[in-house]
Amino acid sequence: MIGLTLRTGAGFWNPVILSFSLIVVICLVYFVRSFGEKKYKKGTEQTDPFFSGAPAPQKVGGGNIYGIFFTYMDEYYVLLKRMHTGVINDYVYWFVLTLTIVLVVLALGGLP
Repeated sequence: MIGLTLRTGAGFWNPVILSFSLIVVICLVYFVRSFGEKKYKKGTEQTDPFFSGAPAPQKVGGGNIYGIFFTYMDEYYVLLKRMHTGVINDYVYWFVLTLTIVLVVLALGGLP
């Protein structure tokens, strides 16, 4: 068993100990899970996503995760698209303005 141990500068690694530890963790997880709610029913309202009390959308648009993200964040991106000019001078202006605000806040000792 000593031949299986890989010694490194930060410690050691043994696949037998790792396997045993994994089995112990799986048993602990199963034990904790056994205290869970027994009334869960698949395919009912319990499986619907929670949208902070709002009704869940029936169909989510988009062919991928980015389509879904842009669908629900559309108002924010309309604002960003309006602000985006593509002129480097505008970006330098925003950078200098933000940096100035940060430096002033730091110079005054932070926010109260």
